[in-house]
Amino acid sequence: MTSTLAPAAVARPLLRLLVVAAMTLPMLILYAVGVLGPSLQRDLGIGLAAVGLLPMSCFGLAALLSLGAGQVVVRLGSQRALALLFASVALAYALLAGLPGLGGVIAAIAVCGLAQALANPVTNLLIAEQVPPAERAGVVGLKQSGVQLAALLAGLLLPTLSLWLGWRGALAGLALPALLLAAAALATLPPATAAGQPWRWLAPNRPLRLLMGVQLCAGIGLSAFVTYLPTFAAGGAWRRSRPAPCWPPSAWPA
Repeated sequence: MTSTLAPAAVARPLLRLLVVAAMTLPMLILYAVGVLGPSLQRDLGIGLAAVGLLPMSCFGLAALLSLGAGQVVVRLGSQRALALLFASVALAYALLAGLPGLGGVIAAIAVCGLAQALANPVTNLLIAEQVPPAERAGVVGLKQSGVQLAALLAGLLLPTLSLWLGWRGALAGLALPALLLAAAALATLPPATAAGQPWRWLAPNRPLRLLMGVQLCAGIGLSAFVTYLPTFAAGGAWRRSRPAPCWPPSAWPA
């Protein structure tokens, strides 16, 4: 990422809000699935095993798109890439309000995978362009706190909102803030001034492969814990039962 500051600096509070929100809103869907898992099971008529398909659709797509997300961000520039991130979040949460059935929910949540793939590249580029070198470490730490903020907001707000609006309404309510943030990115960030570098694929070296392996293990543990612990606790799934077959979906336990 370039370290040259963009000529049109963004106000510090707004910049910090944008980078934190860019990390918070895409990740919130993971914690939302865990918090709202029992409601999803009842409303969709799905078994416990099927709940795992929801974060899988999002993070699976994010993993694939991340392979080229950095180059896409450089080509689009931080302004358009950040607006695309927030727009995809708004679309995902809006689709959750209307698409029926398990397939519709899986498709809607998968759209968040695009936002997750863009989140780190675009926020890193934005920090490199807009934040003086002496302040970058603090802003990077601040933007990473958006992941934990997503967990806080999901646990604090979504259960109460789902009682009033249902789980679909609670998630659809997040579409409006995402749209406002997309508009703010377009209105306040400077447009890209240089073309991106030519596309090329670089195979990961050994240290990067090791890091990817560590991240893979951490992600498996986190996703399993976040997705299933609330559902097990709320649904009384601690009871002993025979293991259910994984396929077909009609065999999954209710």
